[in-house]
Amino acid sequence: MRLPYEKTGFNITPEHMDVILTLVKHYKETCQQKDCHAAAPHMRFLNKTYEEQGGSKYLYKLFDQGSSVGVGGSEVGVITRIHELAGLPELTHNVDDGFGTVI
Repeated sequence: MRLPYEKTGFNITPEHMDVILTLVKHYKETCQQKDCHAAAPHMRFLNKTYEEQGGSKYLYKLFDQGSSVGVGGSEVGVITRIHELAGLPELTHNVDDGFGTVI
């Protein structure tokens, strides 16, 4: 199966689909009551789910192939790529712009 986004540059295997569908199911079950736009909780969930296969190493082996440019043209990480392929809403990356000094 060829991915619809030519920029990714790799073929989708049953292993890729398993991860994608697992994340979609998790999102549907978990994200009804809370905000699920943060990347870290999704990555922790997938790490735990695929722990026997190697956790994050397994996920990187599967999804860190070809171009690291996402659908929008910017550089993306593995969890963002999985999220995009799953067709889920855009993730945020928890950047704190409010750090400063107190006078």
